Amino acid sequence: HGQCDTDAARKYARLAHLLDLPAATTRQGVASLLVAIQALKDEMSMPAGIRDTGVIAAEFEQRLAEMVGQALRDSCTPTNPRAPDAHALTELYRRAWTGNAVQGH
Repeated sequence: HGQCDTDAARKYARLAHLLDLPAATTRQGVASLLVAIQALKDEMSMPAGIRDTGVIAAEFEQRLAEMVGQALRDSCTPTNPRAPDAHALTELYRRAWTGNAVQGH
């Protein structure tokens, strides 16, 4: 919901500030952090998405519900800046499959 999104954005902007990235506003901090993460991924030659790692699409879809369930049971999930539900995690995994970025604020 809106408050969680705002809280998460503030946490990401704070992280940007701690990394000495431009963060005069929450929006700028989030955007700066996203750019920095993408630059790091590029520098490390990381694949854009899971599909670029050689995982077969049918296997990904077959195991998607299992991956979502494991993520929901993971002890770290509740401490995320934005607590996901099964639908949000499914969408996140599908975006990770294609390499499409999750939209920030």
